[in-house]
Amino acid sequence: MPARLGSLEAIRLMREAGFEPLDEYVNSSTPWRSRHIACGAIVTPRLSNLRNSKIGCQPCGVKLRSRTRSLDEETAVARLRKAGLEPLEPYVNSHEPWRCRHLACGREVTPVLNRLRTQGGCVYCAGCAPVTLEEAAADMRAAGYEPLEPYVNSHEPWRCRHLACGREVTATLNRIRSGTGCCWACGVAKRTATTRLAKTEAEARLRAAGYEPMADYPGSKMPWPAVHLACGQAGTPRLSDLGRRTGCRSCGIESRVAARRGDQAEAIARMREADLEPLEDYKSRNTPWMSIHLPCRQVVYPRLGGILAGQGGCRSCADKQSADRRRTDTELAVARMRDAGFLPLVAFQSTSRPWRSLHLACRQIVTPTLSSIDGGQGGCVHCHPGGLDREAPAVVYVLAHPHHNAVKVGVTGNGTSRLAQFSAIGWDVVATFPFETGAQALTVETAVKRRLATELGLSHFLTAEVMGNLGGHTETFDSDRVSPSVLLAMAAEERSRVPVQRGHGTAKTTTVL
Repeated sequence: MPARLGSLEAIRLMREAGFEPLDEYVNSSTPWRSRHIACGAIVTPRLSNLRNSKIGCQPCGVKLRSRTRSLDEETAVARLRKAGLEPLEPYVNSHEPWRCRHLACGREVTPVLNRLRTQGGCVYCAGCAPVTLEEAAADMRAAGYEPLEPYVNSHEPWRCRHLACGREVTATLNRIRSGTGCCWACGVAKRTATTRLAKTEAEARLRAAGYEPMADYPGSKMPWPAVHLACGQAGTPRLSDLGRRTGCRSCGIESRVAARRGDQAEAIARMREADLEPLEDYKSRNTPWMSIHLPCRQVVYPRLGGILAGQGGCRSCADKQSADRRRTDTELAVARMRDAGFLPLVAFQSTSRPWRSLHLACRQIVTPTLSSIDGGQGGCVHCHPGGLDREAPAVVYVLAHPHHNAVKVGVTGNGTSRLAQFSAIGWDVVATFPFETGAQALTVETAVKRRLATELGLSHFLTAEVMGNLGGHTETFDSDRVSPSVLLAMAAEERSRVPVQRGHGTAKTTTVL
């Protein structure tokens, strides 16, 4: 590793290289602010670069590279004359403007030598020379336009008046010089005049399309008041459109409707294939079509589009077929109940309906559902482990939930935390009715739920997901159909029919708004 230079040695080397240091020395690789003695420029060379024979001064380096790349004057003059230009001053370099005379037109120009191949040498002959206000105005007037504001440049919009029609337009000098007109209205009129049909020929074409004109011919693309002879409706067809469309709005709508509607005979045939006999005329695929469903003789209103999509057409028959597919075979259902230890006492209806049965283990009559038995539930409220103790004290409670708009009736053992758990998730306790045994509380709860089902036609309101781990969703009801006060009255009425022990006869109630 080379030894570090001392400050004095470093200053000596800088001066030998032609630089006078202006700051203290740091190290050989750090820029060192100095003055280049040859040109006087303040620069920041690195001592290590100077020791490697580098220049160290950027301005002097640029000039040196320029001198090494520049052409000699003799070669430069030869290139210039080859392009048809005669120099009027000494050559400097290839990228500086060089005052010359273009021999072809005699004008004085200032081309750049290294751009002669791409840009040429004379801006006048190339059409790129600056245009004076007088030249621009003369060109505009020669084209028939009178300028209304000062000239800016050849591609900027220039407000002028078209002398032929008197309209004010915004032309550009480039468009005028290229021969393009700048008056839109005159251009349209000119094109229309060259393509416009004669009046007699236009009327002949309109009558051939089934119209009688009611006004003079306005042009092939303009609305033309006329009467459609086929339907007698007045309209405004365009002559240019008559080859592609009818031009009559009313007839067009009817033709499209007829195309979508299809043939009536074919529609009736499709309905009969689906065992449906139409009772009225066919209108459209999406219009209800009064028909008789032949298998059940009911009047139905299917849509032909639905029949073609594979629908049956009779809702009653579809519901029965769906119910038959879901209904479990009676013998199989009875066998499953017997395997679970229950003897059915009434006919089987469905897996979700309570099924009055005798629990063979305890000889009690219960009403489990087949789906609950299949789900692994015990099915007997008297024997199910972990349930309410039928011999211990219990309470019937009435709850309300303002957010869910729901009420709930239930039963729990005396002294449990179930009501506190319901309160924690937003339920308000409306009332509690104490009983000396859980069997009495279950009797009241069952009677209230039976009345809600038979008298009001209610089923449970909330889902198991809403109730969460606490359960009891089958005991919830819509408070818009049964208010907390009505549910409280029902529970009190059923409670009065059950004898209770003295000291347990007072219900605790809470007002719910």
